[in-house]
Amino acid sequence: AGYAINESRQVCRFTKDDDTGEWLTVPICDTFIYPVARIQDTLGMMSTKWIAEYQFKGSTATRPVIVPGQALGERGAALHGLLAKHEVMVKGNDRKHLEDYMAAFMTKMRAEREAVKQYRTFGWQSGDKGVEGFLIGPTLYTTNGDKQVVLSGANTGLFADAFVLNPAASKETWVDCIDRMYNHPGHEQFQFIMYAGFGSALVHFFGEPTGAPISLYGGRGQGKTTACKMALSIFGKPNRLMVSWKTGATLNAVLKSCAIMGSVPFLIDEFSNAFGNELSDALYAMGNGRDKMR
Repeated sequence: AGYAINESRQVCRFTKDDDTGEWLTVPICDTFIYPVARIQDTLGMMSTKWIAEYQFKGSTATRPVIVPGQALGERGAALHGLLAKHEVMVKGNDRKHLEDYMAAFMTKMRAEREAVKQYRTFGWQSGDKGVEGFLIGPTLYTTNGDKQVVLSGANTGLFADAFVLNPAASKETWVDCIDRMYNHPGHEQFQFIMYAGFGSALVHFFGEPTGAPISLYGGRGQGKTTACKMALSIFGKPNRLMVSWKTGATLNAVLKSCAIMGSVPFLIDEFSNAFGNELSDALYAMGNGRDKMR
């Protein structure tokens, strides 16, 4: 007749005792799982974010579980296979009860809560009505001046911490530091890099998916990497918005990182360790917005 959570924080089903006629609660799952958000991605596909609770050494641990709407609708192996990956498991006879519990919870949420947007890349975001706003970390700065908190997806979640800033100083202090570093005759090359950092937000409006790779060449100790980090600091933590080919980064990892950044600049340092064909493929992909056809 329904579902409840017992004192041990287990999902239970109600059942009627044949002898006494009393309603009893019978656990159907050792893990307490409950929904916290409805999610809509950029393609309009719906998912639900659930939180699974576990008891570990006398304390409660939690982990998020993203359940696509298709899996919840299909039920059966599609749903329970996904849940099992997060150690949410039930006995065979109780699978249908857990499915009904989750479906009922989702139906209730659908009537009470709006879906939260989830984006695949940072930077400019477009919807049915055109440009929606600019995404930096978990915050979407909309075109009408509002701020919206969104959920990180599988891709953007890899760099979510790059934008969670607790500045040690003010914006005015940052501007003063940049001014003292680069506002001098003979520093035009560094000024150009700062302009490129701000200008990265304009690439979206070139009219087609593309990129604008910029190569800095020169001897060691001339300030190339430092200038790039200063430009990256416009948006977030410089060391999280870059990768060094010298540390063994692969071509696929580099291209994936650039794609996730969208309209946010990304630094690829120490290209001297790259093979010629890797460098050629990387520049082609970044400049054309897609990899070469194989």
